[in-house]
Amino acid sequence: MGRYVSESVPGHVFWMICVCYAKHTAAKIAEQYSGDQGRCVTSCDNGASNLAVCLWGGNLSLRGVQMTSYGGKELASAFRAVRKNTIQVAEDIPESNYGFVAAPGVRPVGEMLTHIAIATRLWEEVDKTKHLTTLVGYDFLGVIERTRTEEAKPRTKGEILELLKTEGERFAAWVETLTSEFLAETVTEPDGKTAKSRFERILGAKEHEMHHRAQLMLIERQLGIVPHLTRQFNERVAQIRAASAQA
Repeated sequence: MGRYVSESVPGHVFWMICVCYAKHTAAKIAEQYSGDQGRCVTSCDNGASNLAVCLWGGNLSLRGVQMTSYGGKELASAFRAVRKNTIQVAEDIPESNYGFVAAPGVRPVGEMLTHIAIATRLWEEVDKTKHLTTLVGYDFLGVIERTRTEEAKPRTKGEILELLKTEGERFAAWVETLTSEFLAETVTEPDGKTAKSRFERILGAKEHEMHHRAQLMLIERQLGIVPHLTRQFNERVAQIRAASAQA
């Protein structure tokens, strides 16, 4: 992953989503396609693969092709879309099935939904409240225990739905305000060797939720419920077929 600081636009950090040959740096790509004389802060050369991925944001024109930024507002919008679908799954599962356990070691439906709802608190604590730059020595065991205690509290379906809505919107409202400079900051991982940008870390909140929502959609099938996204897809296919038959 690389980031590139423009010298034409002082203080502006661009992020790029692209695939480049490992020996090229983000700066070389920027100079070649945008003409912007800048410097590569983190090389996109990973030294271990023929390809490497860089993240880019900003509004640079690549040989006439306009690149659009992906920052806090876009992260928040994508997260809201994911949370909206999670809430729909929660609404579709009857409250009588909130205690259903799909397999040994799997959270009951209600606890899994609560876990999704409150998981964003970890990102809020690390990146917002404490603004940590390293996770070395961070009390993950304490976080796990607090989370499990919170998940185990008895809640009605209505209370869980409200938790999903309020916790999700609070997180999204904060993410929406994040600047490219903030997202470009790096946080050292617990191993003390590797690091992730805050962009990648916060993107992980959405990925975490999608992981658990996939579990819930499989559980829906076990309960005899067709997931709403599948229903919507089937409806669109039926409409296309109907329109094609009339043509």
